[in-house]
Amino acid sequence: RGWVVDDEYSFNANTKNKNGSLAYGFYKSKARQDGVTIAHLTAGSFDPSQITGSGIYEADGDLTVGEYKHIPGSHVLILVNGTTTISTPISIPVSQGFLIVASKGDLIIDRSIGTSDPINETTLSSTSTQLDGYYSSEKNIILDGSGCKMGADSDRRLNIGGAIIANAAKPLAVSVTGGRIINNRVLCNGNATHPTLYVATRTDFLTQLTDFYKTTYTKWQEVRP
Repeated sequence: RGWVVDDEYSFNANTKNKNGSLAYGFYKSKARQDGVTIAHLTAGSFDPSQITGSGIYEADGDLTVGEYKHIPGSHVLILVNGTTTISTPISIPVSQGFLIVASKGDLIIDRSIGTSDPINETTLSSTSTQLDGYYSSEKNIILDGSGCKMGADSDRRLNIGGAIIANAAKPLAVSVTGGRIINNRVLCNGNATHPTLYVATRTDFLTQLTDFYKTTYTKWQEVRP
């Protein structure tokens, strides 16, 4: 098979970088290995009627995800073999399943998703989420924004419940060449007191992950020669 053993494992050494387990490529490989069927999604504009419940769905091309309505209790994985654009807010009630969106290309979050009033002190202080789920890209995750043009056009603060992961295939690589998080949002004067991006942990997602979504890492020690 051409295998080469050229690196000795050292017990208690720092963990080396492994392929990301929230990446598009990981899920495709895992589905093949486990014999899991992947349902087809039409590329282009998202058709929410094609999400019928728990399962893995894939668009073979760019996809704009809008008007996603989460089915209570469902475990949904959306794979996109291209660029993904999230165009509307996505809400997932606590302990009612989870959503994972894994993009092979860039993942763009539209500038319209965020606090209801970009210049109101009350909304800028709020941590209520506008986007729930796990979102990964093997390239860049781009937070679309105006960048406070002319010092007056404030962007919206974005609150996420879950996680966003850029360069998902090698998220812990020392040298990041595959992608990064690009935040184009600016709150103008609000930058002094509020973040443009806030990410809150959703522990309920973790407890609902099935074996398909889990990986096992084993460390061993030779105690006798």
